[in-house]
Amino acid sequence: MCQESKRYGKTEPATTVHHIYPLEQYPELALVDWNLLSLCEKQHNAMHDRTTGELTELGRKWQEKARDKFEEWREQHG
Repeated sequence: MCQESKRYGKTEPATTVHHIYPLEQYPELALVDWNLLSLCEKQHNAMHDRTTGELTELGRKWQEKARDKFEEWREQHG
């Protein structure tokens, strides 16, 4: 189920996995549970500016939600 759509009471099948901290910058987080977000295509496209590849405000909000886990991971993995 798409986790972003679910926040708004909508039921959409998830078709992709979004890496909250981008795979290109953090390949070591590729399979870390807290960094993965199940999304439908529409919501996944809303996480990225498809022209620049940069995260959108929505994508950055999800990063903020995961910030504690990210900081904990960084402390453990230097």
